[in-house]
Amino acid sequence: MKQKTALVVTAACLVLLSGQAGAQQYDCSAETYRQARPKVESLFGSGILRKDPRNAATVFVLDKYWTQLTAREKTRFAERLVCAIAGVGKGLSALTVKSLMTGQILGEWAAGSLSVR
Repeated sequence: MKQKTALVVTAACLVLLSGQAGAQQYDCSAETYRQARPKVESLFGSGILRKDPRNAATVFVLDKYWTQLTAREKTRFAERLVCAIAGVGKGLSALTVKSLMTGQILGEWAAGSLSVR
């Protein structure tokens, strides 16, 4: 039952974090932050995301969650994550996304874009 609940939460978060399909540009506006912050918090609360206690600019993501995202969804995910962490009108110079299972780098956010490995 827990596994089924986790899959439902994962699916819901995929839809919520993928954001507006037509959006072309990253923008951490007050509205984007208002929408992204609770969703990102729910991912941390459900175990899909974990903070790296040794590096504030690194997060660990559940591998199964990451692999279910398309390239576009990964970029939107990173945008929302950066906005939720940094705050309104702010950004992060860099954010590393690592595998929760292996610790390997899955993606790196820098200068407003995501490179995926």
